[in-house]
Amino acid sequence: MIGVHQPVNASLAIEIIQQLNALNLADVSLQSVQVGLLNTYWPGRLERFGNVILDGAHNVEAALVLKESMETYFKDHKIKVLYTSMADKEYYDIIKIIEKFAHEIYFTSFDYPRCETTENLYQVCEFDKKFIRENAVEALHELKQLKKNEILLVTGSLYFISYIRKAL
Repeated sequence: MIGVHQPVNASLAIEIIQQLNALNLADVSLQSVQVGLLNTYWPGRLERFGNVILDGAHNVEAALVLKESMETYFKDHKIKVLYTSMADKEYYDIIKIIEKFAHEIYFTSFDYPRCETTENLYQVCEFDKKFIRENAVEALHELKQLKKNEILLVTGSLYFISYIRKAL
């Protein structure tokens, strides 16, 4: 799994296992830990499908980690973002974070009761290269036609990521 936060997560998991083993509350071998780390998978969290990346960042903290990860792993790429959010989330602050690393931002929505309108998302964004794509699946198929140095990041909601994963 990619993500600047993953080594910290893995270290914490290893430390917990070591503490449980030391207290005789578990008996997990080093080999089991290694196999577990190699096979760990978290759909929708910096999940890569070629040059398309899905990340369900839906709060400021997750957006900050996403920004750091994108700048670390894809600093030499042009990053296009397909974004939507639930209306009750901190989308204004999240969009401000995305503006710091994106080259283009495409706002969309999908049929979900809590989804914010595309127009509202577009209006709060002050980025120069912002666009509206009302149909999320059509936008995905349009935007995933990428050059070698381009990345499409689909983000903003775990519900949205689940919806887009089906279309991929």
